[in-house]
Amino acid sequence: MNAAAKVLAPLALVATLAPPLLHALQVLGEGPMKLTMLVATVVWFASAPFWMKGGR
Repeated sequence: MNAAAKVLAPLALVATLAPPLLHALQVLGEGPMKLTMLVATVVWFASAPFWMKGGR
């Protein structure tokens, strides 16, 4: 799980921060932005503890 978390957590963090910027630039609609942020947030909260503290 730690190896996967080392990849998933940073990607989820970027996927949480990028959609509002893309929405502000009118590249991404409101619906897809919200869905992307929801999924990325769930992945972030699931993988961040393993990434930051080694899963202990």
